[in-house]
Amino acid sequence: MSDDFNTAKVLANIFELVPVINSLKGGQIRRDAISPATLRMMKTYFTDYLENILGLRGETAADDQKPTGVVDLLIDIRRDARSRKDYATSDKIRNQLLQLGIVLKDEKDGGVSYTFA
Repeated sequence: MSDDFNTAKVLANIFELVPVINSLKGGQIRRDAISPATLRMMKTYFTDYLENILGLRGETAADDQKPTGVVDLLIDIRRDARSRKDYATSDKIRNQLLQLGIVLKDEKDGGVSYTFA
């Protein structure tokens, strides 16, 4: 990679596009004041700058479900270990999740809740 991505220019262009996009969205600039071709070009450039050059992508609901699904699976494995009185495995799961910033809390009703620290 001998090319300079020129991040400063990309950011400058984004800062020029954002007020126009916000004004279009907010109604300060009427949609018919900008040609459809210009609007498509703005959308293309903005997407290229953010996603293709800077690598920024929006989070989706599916992305939010991945960590919770994994944590729920580990909680089930831990529950099985505790039912077999395998406290070493149970403690290992709890401690390793804690190192990752996930705090497990055993509830009085036998359930387990967790928070991301």
